[in-house]
Amino acid sequence: MVQEGKRTAQPWFDRKCYEARRELQRVAWGMLRGDTEEERLGVMERGYREQLRSAKKAYFEKKEWKLIDEAARQPYKWIRKGGGRNACAISAEELAQYLLHRQLEYLDETSGRSGVPSSARAAK
Repeated sequence: MVQEGKRTAQPWFDRKCYEARRELQRVAWGMLRGDTEEERLGVMERGYREQLRSAKKAYFEKKEWKLIDEAARQPYKWIRKGGGRNACAISAEELAQYLLHRQLEYLDETSGRSGVPSSARAAK
């Protein structure tokens, strides 16, 4: 019988993060044995930290877009009158402006354009 470990990684810690960590550990052990120079270890550490930052950022952006899509599909769940326990703490107008701004930012990123249109900037 194989018992599952209780240890779990963060949801954003993907395969690339694991491989970067394993490579960093391999270089660190090499340095302790005298096989690797300290400069290479510093480069590997910076690369590992950058990999963690980018994986974490990508995970939370994806999660945010899922929430935005959910709010766009079912706004009645996100905007309720009376302030129920699942109600959104911001007004419908603020949420609409936020969604518009995020969609414009996304379109700018995907189309390669720079800047948000002046009408959206004025509304912000």
